Amino acid sequence: MWYRDEPESVRALLERQRLDPSFPTWVRPSYDGYGVVNLPWTVLDILGAPVEGTPLAPELVPATLREGVRVVVLIVVDALSYFQLREGMRTGDTPVLAKMWEEGAAFALTSTFPSTTVAALTALQTGVPPSQHGMVAYTCYLREFGMLSNLIRFSPIGRFDSYAATGFDPGTFLPVSTIYERAASAGVAAEMINYRSFQHSPLTRIQGRGAAYRGYRTLGEFGTVIRRAVAEPGRRLIFAYWPMIDLIGHIEGPEGETSRADLRLLDALLGREVFDHARDDVLFILTADHGQIQLDPDQVLSLNEVPDLLADLRVPPAGERRVGYFHPRAGREEAVRERLRELAGERGVVVEGAELLDKKLLGPGPLYPEVPSRVGELVLLARGPATFPYSAAGDPAEPMLGAHGGLEAEEMLVPCLLWRR
Repeated sequence: MWYRDEPESVRALLERQRLDPSFPTWVRPSYDGYGVVNLPWTVLDILGAPVEGTPLAPELVPATLREGVRVVVLIVVDALSYFQLREGMRTGDTPVLAKMWEEGAAFALTSTFPSTTVAALTALQTGVPPSQHGMVAYTCYLREFGMLSNLIRFSPIGRFDSYAATGFDPGTFLPVSTIYERAASAGVAAEMINYRSFQHSPLTRIQGRGAAYRGYRTLGEFGTVIRRAVAEPGRRLIFAYWPMIDLIGHIEGPEGETSRADLRLLDALLGREVFDHARDDVLFILTADHGQIQLDPDQVLSLNEVPDLLADLRVPPAGERRVGYFHPRAGREEAVRERLRELAGERGVVVEGAELLDKKLLGPGPLYPEVPSRVGELVLLARGPATFPYSAAGDPAEPMLGAHGGLEAEEMLVPCLLWRR
């Protein structure tokens, strides 16, 4: 098999989570112990907070890494795929993370589906899957506002003000509790370390409810802010987020030299400014929300260039450039389905939105009632390095060499490293 050179634990995970023999490189998300959605419950359990969901499988976290821990630092590197980190270790770009891998516990986890920031990062901060938290894509139709909406900006698609500008509180949008609220209820101080400019963004207000905020501006400040937070007394949950691997990967692809350079710098920074100052009661966990796949520019189909398809939709295409959500006009469902199949060819698969929910790709129930309308009636899943972007009026059509959202192993598998001094 294509993954025969990976560690035994990763080979076993890929076999366990294989979605369909017809698509050997597709990975089914795990919500039962081997996915990012399970990690928050393990963190809360280590800190003595109540556990109401499924933690990581017991064999993944040795008892020696749990005992006597008073501070957990959860470092989330946006879009760092398992394979990207393994390549960095192979080439010597990440000696610090290689040391974490060797001295602590290291394994792969699956992202959520879709494998994208709003879905997976929300899962990492709530412990529940997209089927329950409702953050199901970069853009989706929100019945609450009657509009196709951008969930990063929490606004109508295009260049419009956030719904928060109308007086709606983004902090009330999420139908589930956050890990910060759960930690605080058990007497554990909860903090988020994130870009300073993100502090009052709608997405931070949605996902970070209950966390004290520490902002940073540069990579160096990212390290010093983590170190200062760790030095404070008491039981603490510290969530530290680094977005640049994702941003750079979108621009030049995860295999580009700038992506490698940024990973090298992050590795060195974590070693010198964070891990070298660690106490023995601090557990560091490094993971990602999703990975990223290198795109083929020859396999890009802009949906803006298919006017007959757009004319048959109630609202423009939603979702992700690798997972499109479609809402056909009444009576045009079959026409839209066939047109999507024709356009996709071997580059994609068209499925019913209801089928994705029935197969629990977005997670088990109880299903949040708004999820079916947000996913839509038809879904286009990209295969391999293909992509099907759509740019709303007012949004620039930006070419990308890296993307995520789909089911390929590069975007679905992320590393998880646990280490303490």
